[in-house]
Amino acid sequence: MYEKITLENLKGGIVEERFQYELNRVLENISDPNTDHRKPREVNIKLVFNSDEERENIAFSLVVTSKLAPVKTIGGKLALSAAGEQPGLFQETSKEIPLPIPENNQELKIGGLNVR
Repeated sequence: MYEKITLENLKGGIVEERFQYELNRVLENISDPNTDHRKPREVNIKLVFNSDEERENIAFSLVVTSKLAPVKTIGGKLALSAAGEQPGLFQETSKEIPLPIPENNQELKIGGLNVR
C-alpha cells in the first residue's frame, strides 16, 4: 500500500527536522550582536527529482540549507616596531585625552582637581 507524499511524512519527517535545525541557526544569527541586523537571512528547502526512462520510479534528493548574515568585520590600527631582532606588532591600549591648556595662568578644575 502506498501513502501520498507530503512534507510532513517524507522520509519519516526529516524535512521538518532539518527545517527546524536551519531555522534555529537563522534565529541564533539574528540574535548575534556581531552580525548586521539589516542583512536578510534565508532557509531554503530544495527537492530534486529524477525519473527512470519508463517514468515509473523516481529518485529524489533533499537538502535544507540556510543563508546567514556574516559576522561584522572588525578593523583597527597596529604599529609595527622593528626594534630588536624580531619585528613586532603593537596596538594602542588606551586613548590619551588631551588636557585643556589654561589661558593667562587661569586655574582649571579637572575631575575635582585644581590645575594651573
